[in-house]
Amino acid sequence: MGAQLYSLVKVLVISAAGAALIKYGLPYGFGLGAIASSNGGAVAAILLPALVMAGLLWWRSMSQTS
Repeated sequence: MGAQLYSLVKVLVISAAGAALIKYGLPYGFGLGAIASSNGGAVAAILLPALVMAGLLWWRSMSQTS
């Protein structure tokens, strides 16, 4: 149970850091415009991290069962 809680806390901290970076860092520090200039860009910006994480978790579960 402790390992699961630790993993959950790590995911939440990394997610919060990424959200803060996007919210506060992109408009001021990196000189980039808004992330989503269209609806498709907004959907991609929202779904891409979740899809990457799902792929990594799937890959990890497949490598552990082999």
